Amino acid sequence: MKGLQWILKSSKTDRLEGCVVKLFQYDFPELEKCAWKNEGILNEIISVLEIEPNDIFSASELEWIARMSYNAAVKLHNSAQLEPLIRLLDLSISFSGRIHNQPDPNDPSNVSQHHLLCNFLKITRTTADARRETNPTEKEKLYTESYKTITNFQNQNQSPLATTEPTLLQEPYLSKHRIILSLHLEASIHLNDWPKASQIIESTSPIIDDKLSSVFLDCILRAESPSSDIVRAVKTLLRTLHASPSPHLNHQTISQTLPRYIRCLFQLSLSAADDPLAESVLDQAIVLVRDPGGRGGGYQGPDPSSSSSSLYPSDEVRWLATVAFNRAVDFYLVARDEDCRRWAGKAIVLADGVDGVGGDGGELGELLRERLEMLVAS
Repeated sequence: MKGLQWILKSSKTDRLEGCVVKLFQYDFPELEKCAWKNEGILNEIISVLEIEPNDIFSASELEWIARMSYNAAVKLHNSAQLEPLIRLLDLSISFSGRIHNQPDPNDPSNVSQHHLLCNFLKITRTTADARRETNPTEKEKLYTESYKTITNFQNQNQSPLATTEPTLLQEPYLSKHRIILSLHLEASIHLNDWPKASQIIESTSPIIDDKLSSVFLDCILRAESPSSDIVRAVKTLLRTLHASPSPHLNHQTISQTLPRYIRCLFQLSLSAADDPLAESVLDQAIVLVRDPGGRGGGYQGPDPSSSSSSLYPSDEVRWLATVAFNRAVDFYLVARDEDCRRWAGKAIVLADGVDGVGGDGGELGELLRERLEMLVAS
């Protein structure tokens, strides 16, 4: 292998091409025989590829070398050390980048597609190592590396959201990009960059789907961060889902999911003692209860008159109304009469909505009115 490196450094064009071909025809199979675990052979192969080829290869040859490097990285993804794997993928990106100066992101076979695949492997492997790492300092380094890789990838205009209409993108491309976005959110939260986390969530509006929204929520709720940060991130997710024009959302599923998100956000808001935010959640719930299709709030879901449109679950409405009224009582006990009346009024509006979504004959609404009258009279 060292002799091959010397030949590459000093050879003429035809011999250089032949040596690179030999590399893939003989040396990679040798590594494969070792179950891709011989780090010595791997490092020697990478060292050969890192020798500057001086633009002697044709576009088809560059594409072939880039593809072979990527295929090797796929096989090494779970077995090799992180550093040589990253070097191999960077080489694959470099070789493919020589083919076109201005890649067309709408062409699924072009350089942009290849860059996505390579960066996808880099990001998923780095994140996997970060999750397994037990040393806090090393874990932060790995998440920082993942964060930087994603940022660089997006800054190079390889992001489909930055280069083309989301509705024109092919699903395999979108699926990987959604995973990258979820890992970007994970890294941002681990690094305590909550403003960036909110930006990531909002950026997914054109392409978000049910799975990505669930992954986002799980990632946010698992964060070991102040409740106020978690609350605002959940609110951003809720707002993004509510206004999303994404054709990939199952709106019937989302109409069933939103109430659970609202319950979660309401609980978090109260736990964080963020009454204004909790009240804004109540307002959002009232919009959804009154307008199941959500058109009054910008929701792009199905027509509420459609038989497939799901109504706000009555149990969720009862729970929200009851907890909101209890909070109104808390305000009454500390002489915050105006807040008490306002919260009680919203609780009653929700309670009255139960008759429309589940049917209790207006019993809960009447009960809360009676209790409010008792409070006011006392």
